Amino acid sequence: MPMGTGDEDVENITATAASGSLTASTVRWNDDAESARALARACASLASSSSSERARPRVDVVSSDGFARVASLWRVYDVVACVAPMMDVVPRFSVSRGEGAERSGVKETPGGAKREDDEREEDARRRIERAERTADARVERWNASNDASSSSSSSSSSYDFERDGEMVRVSVGGTFDRLHAGHRLLLAAAARTVAPGGTLYVGVTSSELLAHKKHSHLVEPYETRAESARAFLRQCLPPERSVDVRVGPLDASPPLAATIRDMHGLVISRETVSGAEALNDVRATAGFDPLAFVVVDVVGADSSSGAVKLSSTDLRARDAGGDPNDAPRV
Repeated sequence: MPMGTGDEDVENITATAASGSLTASTVRWNDDAESARALARACASLASSSSSERARPRVDVVSSDGFARVASLWRVYDVVACVAPMMDVVPRFSVSRGEGAERSGVKETPGGAKREDDEREEDARRRIERAERTADARVERWNASNDASSSSSSSSSSYDFERDGEMVRVSVGGTFDRLHAGHRLLLAAAARTVAPGGTLYVGVTSSELLAHKKHSHLVEPYETRAESARAFLRQCLPPERSVDVRVGPLDASPPLAATIRDMHGLVISRETVSGAEALNDVRATAGFDPLAFVVVDVVGADSSSGAVKLSSTDLRARDAGGDPNDAPRV
């Protein structure tokens, strides 16, 4: 597919707030190469500005079908994981019709004359070009996997909300340390799975259970991780869906997914399927119906660099220095 500038797929908006500038981009996602490049450019551009300005950058992603398939969410966050892994990228689940917020255009920062620092300008340009190459590499990887009929996005992230439906009571859990693209994918999939008027149970691993993690002294406090997950879900879930989000600790006691009889679904990563199956065994012993699984794949895997996935452990390891949005080059 010919690659255009992608200007039709992205809008940058900058506003001011008491705490500094709030910079956001909106990207229209069509599950194709141009969407991937537009998303990569938006993330790289905002990551460049946020490293030197008082900004709270966010990228909103809209889809014509309201992200009807988990695989679409996976592709979004697979790009983000390799460009700016901690960027606040938020899928909008209302169906996008017409132009609206997706029209191209840039509004300059108030008083924002062109940057005078040529070195910073050049660094930003190189970052954006690198991000576009990264997006191209991810798309090639998806296509190669599809051609081989072994795409992880097809096997793991195959849930279709129009075909398979939404659920009233859904559970999801994780550490959510340094909330990154993999966490956001898991939470976004959970938010998309729960039906309007339903309840989403979010388990956040307690600090006690993380004491033996690598670089455990750098793990964020439970309260910080819980609030990060809660805040992200507030952005994902439109008020009209009226979803009740309940966030609590995952500790040594049995998880709610095992003890609530009328729990319906569990959103998990590919790595935790065996644990989820064991949980269903516990439910069967208690006389409960099994949970339906919504499985998402890992993001940021790269055979050329040996990266298995994006992980909080790696982010903690390099947290002492450098930009946390500087993802490994693909």
